Amino acid sequence: MKLLLVDDEPISMNQIIQGVDWASCNVNAVYIAYNAREAREICAREQIHILLCDIEMPGENGIELVRHVREQYPEIVCLFLTCHADFAYAREAVRLGCSEYFVKPAPYEEIARTLLRISREIRDAEEYRQLVIYGRQWVASKKEEIVAGTTRKMEPAEIVEKVERMVLEHLSGEIYVEKIAGEIFLSPDHLNRIFKKEKGISINKFIIGERMKMAARMLRETDVTAYMIAEAVGYANYPNFVNMFKKFYGISPMGYKEQMEKGKNVGNE
Repeated sequence: MKLLLVDDEPISMNQIIQGVDWASCNVNAVYIAYNAREAREICAREQIHILLCDIEMPGENGIELVRHVREQYPEIVCLFLTCHADFAYAREAVRLGCSEYFVKPAPYEEIARTLLRISREIRDAEEYRQLVIYGRQWVASKKEEIVAGTTRKMEPAEIVEKVERMVLEHLSGEIYVEKIAGEIFLSPDHLNRIFKKEKGISINKFIIGERMKMAARMLRETDVTAYMIAEAVGYANYPNFVNMFKKFYGISPMGYKEQMEKGKNVGNE
């Protein structure tokens, strides 16, 4: 994480820099600015994740600086420092969406705890964003594979293609035989018979299989947590996801990831 510290008082600046254990907060780069102009230049040049800003500064104050940052760089998490516990400042800080409001001299341990929490929240948000992107790309690639491998087929094959496409488009949400049958205007039993004859498995088993394959691929190719992967493939209940993964691969999600990192193959691969 990159943090920008803005304070017009060099002594106060140095005390914070020396007093906070930055490594324990997952902050590996600290930039300093003594006024809003310098802060704006750094924000434009560097990918800042957290802004820790004094409010009372000559010229453009911290409130005005944060207002600019919120407009130009909404992903930056902003925190205020101030010498006065002024209600008007606190109200404006809340309005600007600031995470914390520290009154000087704020205990360094308190600042460190807050930064650690925020750094974890930023990391989790980024992992989830990447997970969503990854899932969309994966589903798109699967749809392309289905379309690419499809020539003009008889009606049962076309029905199976529609079922596969619908399943892949809704792996992270609710998808079940009745819902699919309603979209295709067939009874669930009739649809299942057609699908099983063509694919050799029921639609429910196909849905589970595709969810497990997607989960396994994410475990192999990303650093996203198993909890987030479970949600991404449609399992709000994590224990249910683990049980289903074990049934499909014969091993837990974390066990699977460890085996893949060792270069070993696991069942259904």
